[in-house]
Amino acid sequence: MKLKVAIIGKPNVGKSTLFNKLCGRRLAITHDRPGVTRDSKISSASLGNLEFDLVDTAGLDKSNDDLTQKMFAFSIASAQEADVIIFMIDGRNGVNSDDRMFADKVRKLSKPIIVVVNKAENPKMIDQNQVYKLGFKDIVFISAEHKLGFADLEEKLVVYAPKPKARQDEELLEANGKSINFAIIGRPNAGKSTLFNKLLGFERTIVSDVSGTTRDAISHKFNYKGQDIEIIDTAGLRRKAAITDSVEQLSTVESINAIRRSHLVALVIDGTCPLEKQDFSILRVAINEGRGVILIINKFDLIKDHKAYKLDIEEYVAEKMFELKGLPIIYTSALKDKKFDRIWLAVTEVMGVFNRKIPTGALNQCLDRAVSMHIPPLASNGRRIRLKYVTQTASRPPTFTIFGNMVSQLPDSYIRYLYNSIREAFSLFGVPIRLKCKSGANPYEGKSKK
Repeated sequence: MKLKVAIIGKPNVGKSTLFNKLCGRRLAITHDRPGVTRDSKISSASLGNLEFDLVDTAGLDKSNDDLTQKMFAFSIASAQEADVIIFMIDGRNGVNSDDRMFADKVRKLSKPIIVVVNKAENPKMIDQNQVYKLGFKDIVFISAEHKLGFADLEEKLVVYAPKPKARQDEELLEANGKSINFAIIGRPNAGKSTLFNKLLGFERTIVSDVSGTTRDAISHKFNYKGQDIEIIDTAGLRRKAAITDSVEQLSTVESINAIRRSHLVALVIDGTCPLEKQDFSILRVAINEGRGVILIINKFDLIKDHKAYKLDIEEYVAEKMFELKGLPIIYTSALKDKKFDRIWLAVTEVMGVFNRKIPTGALNQCLDRAVSMHIPPLASNGRRIRLKYVTQTASRPPTFTIFGNMVSQLPDSYIRYLYNSIREAFSLFGVPIRLKCKSGANPYEGKSKK
């Protein structure tokens, strides 16, 4: 087991900056505006030779509004689960009454606490007496932005690190197993965070009626029926023209990055709102990245005519997104449903397609049938375009290359026909397969078709 460390403190003291520096990449949104981080974010981190799990929490705030209180509760809960707490203070502004109040609350958690005074590029400019009056023995002065004082922080943390043990069989199995990365995407207030929490079985992210509550892409790893899964809750994606706030712009980038590092995505739709152009714009990002897709219609309990509604949704998706014809569509209510086996079944099915490898012989039989039913058109020189051979050249997503003569002149309509023929012949639904056409000699000429 690795050491688990939580960073806690007031808003805008540099918690997310330190989190990003120790994780080696920008995983949490950083901004001059206080209170940008709202949910706890966890990732693997390292400091020198020490490797550990690091948690970035929302800023501790004494405001009484509902959202702030939820953020406060989540931060304290995350700190309670850690082995060590980093209590961060802004060295430029010094220790104030809020720091003292929050220090008392953190002290009651009965965890090892390291006070980290950030923005201490020049420690002599800081009133260190006020820091030591907080009553903690472990105090480190750093600059997270410039990575100063990190050796001192490592020295304090390594004391609490567990001694290395021989890896157990289950740890070896975990390392060798293949994890499914699964992102939840959609417009704001579609119910993504509610669904995320329900799938996990506990409140991992803050749920609020306030639009845009989720800002960072929040991930959580767990095991479902023997399968390792990393599920990611993302910020709501709106039209570019509607985004004027700089924090929301950063959140949008984080959401798109979450799609890129996932194997498949679940687009969550508010069932009471019709599918809009923005939903298909979000799907287009997933298609362009070659990700598997599941469509989840949330708040389905509020729909009166279920049969007509389902028919409209399926026809609309088939018309607007031919690349995803036949994708799994799940109708649910994240608030009321207690079981989500249908979602996990769809995840398993789409991942199977995502990883599918089809024998060359079967592919060429499919190509022969397609060509015999609809002969390719004539090229500009009056000669018939001939398709000679097809093979799968990649998976994740499935990618196929067709060899022939003058294939560059195949019209888009015929390429789409071949695309659909391969997809339907091998039930490649829920994944935007790739189809390439190349002119030239058949590289497999003389080789047996398996």
